[in-house]
Amino acid sequence: MSSDERPAVSGPVYALSTWDMFLFGYHPKEGDLIVDLGAGVGVDTRLFSDLVRPDGRVVSVEPDPWLFRCLRWTISQHGLDNVTAVRSTVLGAAAEGAVAGERLGELVERLEVDRIDLLKVNIGGGELGVLAAAPAVLARVRNIVVSCHDFRADEGGSTWLRTSAAVGDLLCEAGFTVMQRPADPRPRIYYCVYGTR
Repeated sequence: MSSDERPAVSGPVYALSTWDMFLFGYHPKEGDLIVDLGAGVGVDTRLFSDLVRPDGRVVSVEPDPWLFRCLRWTISQHGLDNVTAVRSTVLGAAAEGAVAGERLGELVERLEVDRIDLLKVNIGGGELGVLAAAPAVLARVRNIVVSCHDFRADEGGSTWLRTSAAVGDLLCEAGFTVMQRPADPRPRIYYCVYGTR
């Protein structure tokens, strides 16, 4: 996508990786509601906030305490009034009872989210379990991008990180039209799974 095709946003120039990786195939619009699972320090949150404008809403979820503090700083420093920061570990179906957190369905109910125009998932390998445990939430999602971490398995990591094929199948079964970008040589892009309705 060329810079001329991007929606106009005010303020800073955003990282190409956010545009290229998470906004391939769908560009958030004014008034959209975005759920950002794995928000980190808020780089993507900042762009999402600008795109949905004051009438939209971004729910940015980050479990790590240090990253969450950075996320809150980003929100405060840039006046992102349409962002709700949530420190939560979102659990999958097979999570042990001793793990503190909540299912995605519990999170969206607690926050009174009735529709999701874009669900971004970048949670380090836990994506399949989280999505498999949330069929009712997926029914409310119009567009989804899942950063799968198969590339870490390719680099010698555990095989449980290979989720892209299963995530694609799950999204197809949930009624999404699924896309991937197999011609892209960058592993993080190659293993992203995109779904739209």
